[in-house]
Amino acid sequence: MTSKRDKYANYEPAPWWWRRILPPIGAWVMACLAAATVAVSGVALQSLINTGHLPFTMASPILFLVTIASVMFLMGLITIIPSPIIVWLMRRTRVRRGMAEVIVAAMLALGLSVLIIPISGIGSIASFTAAGAAGGFTYWHFAGRPRPPY
Repeated sequence: MTSKRDKYANYEPAPWWWRRILPPIGAWVMACLAAATVAVSGVALQSLINTGHLPFTMASPILFLVTIASVMFLMGLITIIPSPIIVWLMRRTRVRRGMAEVIVAAMLALGLSVLIIPISGIGSIASFTAAGAAGGFTYWHFAGRPRPPY
């Protein structure tokens, strides 16, 4: 029988780029998924309230998942540049993360949605802000809930 010392004798820790770059990328992808789910659900709820009917994308689970995947891809394209900059600034200034990421992501989602999609009404504003907040919380959760010092 081998001892633990022998079992892990050839163990080498993961390279620095594996530990510092890949987890934030995975957390960003999960944040895009969470934000897309909240955004699509919010738009569907808004449509149900305004017209009394769900949009056709909610007609089947497959259409719903395709819609979420396409919105997730769009959100990934839109946030691929500002997200790393915001995370870098937060790390540089040593802002306490968690609630700050939720607030910053909600503001980013609101700002980007105003620039890209013409918002009509408070329902759209609430939907996109909630999507950004869900994305920020998901990023914080999957990034390992980092706390200063980083």
